[in-house]
Order: sequence, then structure tokens, then C-alpha cells
Amino acid sequence: MSDFDAVWRERFERFGRTYADDAEISGWSDLGLRRRVAIFSSLLPGLALPPEAAVLDLGCGGGTYVRLLAGLGH
Repeated sequence: MSDFDAVWRERFERFGRTYADDAEISGWSDLGLRRRVAIFSSLLPGLALPPEAAVLDLGCGGGTYVRLLAGLGH
């Protein structure tokens, strides 16, 4: 694992233990995360994902987007 990876892994683990809010875990403001979720959500209809679609979470945040997709049945 590179130094960069180790630093970010430690950061997310620390933030995950310290905070319960997705924005704080990811290091965004509430407004910043709401904007990102709105953009992500606006892109989904154009993808036309069937409910059984497999998606890949690259693990670079607090899990906000994967929970959104799971709530939609993906």
C-alpha cells in the first residue's frame, strides 16, 4: 500500500469512528454533499439501470452513493 493510500485509509477510518453523518465522514459540508448527491441522482435515469444491475463501489467515501443505489433496488 502506498503512503497516499495509507493516509486516506486512516482518515476515513478515523472519520468513520468519529462521525455519524455522511458529509462529515466524507469530509464535505452538508451543502457540498447534497449537491453531489443531487448530481449523482440526476444522472441515474439516463443510465437506465435495471433493478438487478450490478454496480461497483470503489470505496472512496462514506457509502452515500451505494446506499442510494441500494434504496433504488440496485
